[in-house]
Amino acid sequence: MKRTFVTVFACSAIFFVLVALPAFALYISIADLGTLSADASEASGINDAGQVIGTLYFQSGSNSHAFFWEAGAMTDIGTLGGSSSHPSSRRSINGIGQTVGSSDTSGGQEHAFMWRKGAGMTDLGTLGGNISSANAINDAGQVVRLPGKS
Repeated sequence: MKRTFVTVFACSAIFFVLVALPAFALYISIADLGTLSADASEASGINDAGQVIGTLYFQSGSNSHAFFWEAGAMTDIGTLGGSSSHPSSRRSINGIGQTVGSSDTSGGQEHAFMWRKGAGMTDLGTLGGNISSANAINDAGQVVRLPGKS
């Protein structure tokens, strides 16, 4: 009985290494997304279409911009007039590429935003305070937005 178990286990392990693992490995890839004019970049989310969101970091250290990457092309999605923007989490991009996060405004406040390719960045405002952030978006375009206090 023990010998049969060991033989079956060994055959299963060999099958996995020779057949299943190489087939699985075909679906794994790593890509250099680039940095545009920034000094570094960091991806933070990806959807099923392979669209990626993340943050570009500039040398000054205080400025960062959210980016959108698709099919080898990176787009700096800008800010709401201030110096920085960033996506909030891996759930900050939905299946059609709509992206949410937070951005500095020209008045120095932090506001939630939604960005869509071709439409640009939209200020989602606050719920009565001076700051807000958007943490997630679903495929219907519904946004989880957290209000802040002034």
